[in-house]
This record gives sequence, structure tokens and C-alpha cells, in this order.
Amino acid sequence: MAQIKFKEKAGYGFGDMASSMFWKIFGMYSLFFYTDVFGISAAAAGTMFLVARLWDSFFDIGVGIMADRTKTRWGKYRPYLLWFAIPFSVMGVITFFVPDFGQTGKLIYAYITYSLMMIVYSLINVPYASLLGVMSPDPKMRSPVGWTLGVLVIGVICSVLFFLCFSFTRERVEAVSKEENENISVKQDLQHLLHNSPWWILVGTGLAALLFNAVRDGVAIYYFRDYVGSNYTAPLFGWDIATIYFLVGQAANIVGVVLAPSVSARFGKRNTYMLAMVIAAVLSIVFFFIPNNVTLILILQVLISVCAGYVLPLLWSMFSDIVDYQEYKTNRRASGLIFSSSSMSQKLGWALGAALGGWILAIFKYNPDIVTQLPQTILGERLMLSVFPAICALLAAVGMLLYPLTEDKVKQIAEELNKRRENAK
Repeated sequence: MAQIKFKEKAGYGFGDMASSMFWKIFGMYSLFFYTDVFGISAAAAGTMFLVARLWDSFFDIGVGIMADRTKTRWGKYRPYLLWFAIPFSVMGVITFFVPDFGQTGKLIYAYITYSLMMIVYSLINVPYASLLGVMSPDPKMRSPVGWTLGVLVIGVICSVLFFLCFSFTRERVEAVSKEENENISVKQDLQHLLHNSPWWILVGTGLAALLFNAVRDGVAIYYFRDYVGSNYTAPLFGWDIATIYFLVGQAANIVGVVLAPSVSARFGKRNTYMLAMVIAAVLSIVFFFIPNNVTLILILQVLISVCAGYVLPLLWSMFSDIVDYQEYKTNRRASGLIFSSSSMSQKLGWALGAALGGWILAIFKYNPDIVTQLPQTILGERLMLSVFPAICALLAAVGMLLYPLTEDKVKQIAEELNKRRENAK
């Protein structure tokens, strides 16, 4: 078994950094950007998120199928990092540009640019995720110009990171039956996937976990401005509390990501996933009842974000197990298709979460044109940062109870596939 050197592990991590940087921008700021900077209603923004991301979620499946059938001297999946790194950053900048149009023109511009951004994201992120399965067989705050220029800087960084990811990684794993893999039809691929019960369970639990993150991230900036108060600044650098909250959360997320391999190695992926979601649910409910105290808010943010940090790397890893499981059952290794379903569940979660965020704000009478929001609006913002995400986290934990690929089962499958590969040589 080929050993993966640190350089290649770091290279793969660069791709995750690039994806996460843009995804967090969209998750944390896009709703606020469209309501308070771009100038459309919360309900209209929510509907746009749902429409644009819903159809694009299924576009991911097409990208996965296409990637599985791509043949280049660089492999199946790595070339997409090279081809779409620059379009990825360019579309991000265009999306966060505010044109001088009327309301109808702005809405049309938002639909077009946001949809195109999601398409480009699919074209680079689905192959990037699929790369994990073949590397190794081992299981209104600032001016609109400020928003555009800020995303430009991030976009350039992301492009560089994707280029480095392409350069540092390699594809090694091939299916046991090469001939069968080349001749299989798209219809057969989809039939195999739809009969894969662990895949259905993982998509559902992943969807619930991503809803948890999407709802919390989307409303946080409103929560701190309207409930906590925007006059609080940290003694260091003069950062406002919302910025501190996001930075602390990101740092805690990273801690969760770093700890996930060792914790899951001891307790198992499924158990770690369930425990992280149960703890996140309990802490989120506690979040609703704590007083308006910045210290307590940040402490809970750290604890909740560590739990959330566990989940995403576990999801990626478990989808890799699904790839092995499907090959074990069918002799067909469809990494692109299966990892595209991971991206699909991610986008569905963010689509529903962002849409719900906009719709719930509208239900609770959010008005971007007034300084002091109604008490019922602030109550809705508090619920969206606590109780509503807790429900999603509990659903994710319950769903994982049904997941059949235990650590022993995954190990058994990996050993069997290695034997088949040895016999096929």
C-alpha cells in the first residue's frame, strides 16, 4: 500500500481550506449581504437560495458521473482543480458585486450570479471531494465595494490553494475490475447508488447536520446586532463581537477537525458523530436560556463549534467508506458519483438552511430599514441560533443510529477489496 507523504496530505488540505473559506463566507454572510447590502427582502433571498441550490444539488450528481468518466494524464479528478480554480474566485467576486439596478434587475442579477457560483463550486468541489477516494485505499456593515474587494482577496487565495492541491496530490486507487468499470452505464451507476442503503442514511444525517450549521451561521450577524448589541468591542484590535464570535467559532471548528481522527479511532466514526451531535443539541438549547452575556456566549460557541468540527471530516471519511462498500457489492468504484452525493447533501442542507433563515426572519417581521427590530423579530433570531439548530442536530444523531457500517464492517470490506486487488494483478 502506497504511503501518503506529509506534502500530499497538506496539498489535499489546501483544497479543503479553499472550499471552506468560500463556503463559510456564503454561510455566514450571504443572507445578511442580500438583505442589508444588496437590498432584497429576507423572504426573496430565502427563496432564491432554495431555488438556486436545490437544482444545483442535483447538478452535483452529473458532475460526479462526468468526473468518473474523465481520462487525462493527471487522472480523473485532479484536472478539475486546475481548470476551475480561477473561475471559482472570479464568480465569487461577481456574486458579491452590487449593481446599480432596480429591484427587479437586482433580483435577476442575484439569481443568475448566485446560480453560476454554485455551478462553478460543483465543478471544482465534487472532483476535489472524490479525490479522497483515490489517493489511498486506507479507510450593509461596509460599502458594497468593500464586500466585493474582500471576496476578491479571498478568491485569489482560494485559487492559489486549489493549484497547490492539484500539484501536491496523486490518484492511485483503481477499481478491481477495470473492464467492467469502463463499460458500465450511467443508468447502472445510478441504480447501484439508489440501492445502497448506507448511502441513503448518510445523506439524510449529513443533511440534518448541515442544516444545523446553516441555520446558526446565517442568523448570527443579525443576532449580535439586534440582541447582543453592536456597541461591544474587544480590547484587542477593536473587533466587534460578531467578528470575534466567527473567529472563535472557526478556531474551535479547526480543533474539532484536528481531534476527529483520534477520537473516532478510539470510539468509532458512527459513535463519535452521534455523540458530537447530541452534545451540540444540548448546548444549543442551553444557548437560548443564557443571559445576554458575551463571555457565556463565546464559551458556548467554542464548545458547539468543536462538536460541529468533528462532523464534517467524519462525513467525508464515511462517504469514502460508502465508495468501498459499493465496490464490495458491485465491483464498481464510482468515487465521483458517490462523493457528488456528499456535495449534494451539503448543498441541500445549506439551501434549506439559508431558505429557512430568510423565511423565518420574514415570519418574525424582520425589516432591514429600521434600526431597532421588533421583540418578536429578536425572539426569532434567538431561536434560530439555538432551539431550531438543536432539532436538526438531534435528527442527525437519531439517523446515525441506523447507519450499518460499523468500524468492524468497514475493516472487513477494506481487507476483502485488498485481496481482490492482489488477485487481479
